[in-house]
Amino acid sequence: MQAQIHVSTTFFPSAILPGVSGRSDIIFHTRDLVFFYCHKSILASRSTNNFGHAFSSPHVSGAASPVGTPNSPGAHQSTWTPLDMIVISEAAEIFNIILLITYRLPCSRYAPSLEVITQALTSLHKYGCSPPHDDADLWSVLMERAPAAPMRVYALCALCANETMCRRASSYTLTVSLDTATEADALMMGAVYYRRLALLHQARRDALRDIITEPPAQHPPTDTCTTEDQTAMVKQWKTAIADTLSQNHLQNLQPDALTGNFWSVAAETTCTSCRDAIRDRIATVLHDWVTVKATI
Repeated sequence: MQAQIHVSTTFFPSAILPGVSGRSDIIFHTRDLVFFYCHKSILASRSTNNFGHAFSSPHVSGAASPVGTPNSPGAHQSTWTPLDMIVISEAAEIFNIILLITYRLPCSRYAPSLEVITQALTSLHKYGCSPPHDDADLWSVLMERAPAAPMRVYALCALCANETMCRRASSYTLTVSLDTATEADALMMGAVYYRRLALLHQARRDALRDIITEPPAQHPPTDTCTTEDQTAMVKQWKTAIADTLSQNHLQNLQPDALTGNFWSVAAETTCTSCRDAIRDRIATVLHDWVTVKATI
């Protein structure tokens, strides 16, 4: 019984790829037995080390193509050109993304998982290849994973030193604490991008504290609302501040969670003027909070 041959659905012998001329002249054989037919000229021009030294490292020279490549467009179908074959350690789904990045082809139709994207991006240096360009659709695919895995997505953007994508991803990290970043995430971020993210989270917490500290404006004492009454209202406001600051994820506090304690102060106030002042103060708090910078 012959072993079943699996060939890439994108990188196959007769594939017509955008911006690529000439026939494939090298085969990559993944650990899960999938063949990829590639072009040395493309790989060499977009790699700093001949695509992981594929053209100079030991390989099966002159191995027969599992599917075959004609010697020339007019060659008889029984005439085959032997191609160099390189056995690689990556699985096909990971190596496919590496090649798509290198050839600058879209990858969204493969819907790669976050783990596959992680393995592909962390393997690029091995093949001497640059990260995807800003307009590569891989970034859109990656950002779709950001709500569920914000730290990993930010880490991958930092690994690629992509400032634009780091800014976008950093806003998603506000939904979680910094301590959710794994050691692998921190290593990919590097000291600079990790520090910038930490400063973002801290700056927003500090800004929130500053925004809510000022109590509502007071009015001249009246028979129905004395100085003591207003002092008690300010004390209630300070209690509301403490309750608000005791919540989790202050860097991403939502409007309802932010204002709930302060609306309770308004509900307990019988003075119309004090109630209006509290409403005005809450409106200012909300306005100031949404204007605080939310990206690195």
